[in-house]
Amino acid sequence: MTPFEKAKQKINEAATFSSKDLNLSGLGLTTADLEQLIPEIQKELPNLRCLDLSNNQLTYLPDTIAQLSKLNKLNVSFNHLTDLPDILADLGLKELNVSFNRNMLFPDVITRLKKLEKLEVKYNRLTRLPDTIANLSNLKEFDASFNDLRELPESMANGLPELAKLSLTSNPLSGETIQWLTSTIGRRTRRTRTRGRTRRGVRLSFDMAAYDKIKNYKAVLRELYRGEEGTAQEMINLIETADKGDAEKQELAKNLKEFLEKMPHGQGPVQEVYDKTVKHLLQEIKNGDKDTAPLIATSLGNCATPVKSFLLQKAIGLAGENKIAIDPKILNQLIAREALKEAIKRKMPGNYTGKAEYIELVEALVDT
Repeated sequence: MTPFEKAKQKINEAATFSSKDLNLSGLGLTTADLEQLIPEIQKELPNLRCLDLSNNQLTYLPDTIAQLSKLNKLNVSFNHLTDLPDILADLGLKELNVSFNRNMLFPDVITRLKKLEKLEVKYNRLTRLPDTIANLSNLKEFDASFNDLRELPESMANGLPELAKLSLTSNPLSGETIQWLTSTIGRRTRRTRTRGRTRRGVRLSFDMAAYDKIKNYKAVLRELYRGEEGTAQEMINLIETADKGDAEKQELAKNLKEFLEKMPHGQGPVQEVYDKTVKHLLQEIKNGDKDTAPLIATSLGNCATPVKSFLLQKAIGLAGENKIAIDPKILNQLIAREALKEAIKRKMPGNYTGKAEYIELVEALVDT
């Protein structure tokens, strides 16, 4: 069956039980499919409250989504969205998940969802949040983990009166931002609606390491080539020069920056393996190797794990070809690690194996 046919079958099944939930996750639906399906959904499930469109091929949401007038929970994570339609503000959404849409900036319409209580924007490469985020007066849970946020809007200090949980894990927050965050939002108390005199603080979640040492690509290169300042500056110049070149060179510079900022750190005895491998790859690019840049580009996923996995596999291959020197004991550990990782992935359900959060889980299991 085609993705469209599978979706129609799920709609019919949900209608049979007068369900208020519809799960169309992982079917491979396109935006064109969704445009055709929405009238069918509205007709068969007029009381639909929850719609899961995650893990599909959506590039945008059609305005007709507003026909689902009773919808209050929408999941569009793991798609290819870059924005959300303004008409979404006409829905009384209480929960919204737009995580894992790598090229999405923070859509302005989100700040107009007055009834929103839970918002997830993880793994979206966000560099900023709008000041208008404070307009979400009913927001209780906000998860912006695994982005590129260095600062937060000051409006958050006095806004978001119902906020109970704020997750900012794996963002390179500056020390000043962390200090401000913990002294304002972290110390804030709020009145519960059921017990007006009871006060609860906001639960914060962030990585100390993420701001203790902010690692932009220049800092990574200087650490990588410690004691070789000339080489470090040479590599910085290579990236900066590419950044001023044509579109292809600019893309190379962008990918190299992201690659370096996602390379593993603090890995104990294995760190030398990563360092040697990255140095080898950078030297290949410097020498004009045409195959290395595309390999690096394909290693860039929604999290740091694909880079780590890529480097491990590359290191094993380079060591086997005697292009980099690795202790045989460490090499055997790496080979065993990769074998174990593949064994775990084979045991996982098929619709989970491509998701970044489950990739991270596999890495965590292998590391234990």
